[in-house]
Amino acid sequence: MTRLRESPLRKSRPPGRVIAILLLAARPGAVAVSPGVAESGPQAFSTATAGVSAHVVSGLSIRKTGDLEVGAVRSGSTAGSVTISATDAAAPLRTASGGISLASSGYDAARFVVTGTSLSPDRLQLSLPVQVVLSRVGGSETVVAHDFTGRFVGDCSGAGCAGAPITLLVGATLDIGADQPGGRYVGTFTVTVNES
Repeated sequence: MTRLRESPLRKSRPPGRVIAILLLAARPGAVAVSPGVAESGPQAFSTATAGVSAHVVSGLSIRKTGDLEVGAVRSGSTAGSVTISATDAAAPLRTASGGISLASSGYDAARFVVTGTSLSPDRLQLSLPVQVVLSRVGGSETVVAHDFTGRFVGDCSGAGCAGAPITLLVGATLDIGADQPGGRYVGTFTVTVNES
């Protein structure tokens, strides 16, 4: 019987190589490096910083202390108007034009007191209506007030008047038709004050 001899090549072949693979969970911020691979330097990155700001203004309060009173006027055969000018806190000006004449009576600009501000009056912003319709008490006739004007007045000015009350005067022009029926005409309007 012939005996097979082991080939010299087979004898010299090394035994099969076993490769073990181990996966590690990297810690936060850690860099996993494979054996035999050089660790690279930190990756390039860039950051930027932005500021945040806010302007908190003090709470404002506005309170009416007097209504806008046009006073007594006489209508004529042609239309006209009456204007109350909010130019002077002590004595607002009343003027008439067209077919309207002024009758002796009291009149005044609307008056408000603004409190809670820490700024001077020139930092206050005022919003007034475009026009307001007034209706005759006990009737259906109307007249229209328009061109509202406002003025902040008082001795308070500059940084030294923090929290001091400020007076707001509001005037307007009232259109009156030809031969407008007599009576008392009333309406309401709204003012808004903001602090810049």
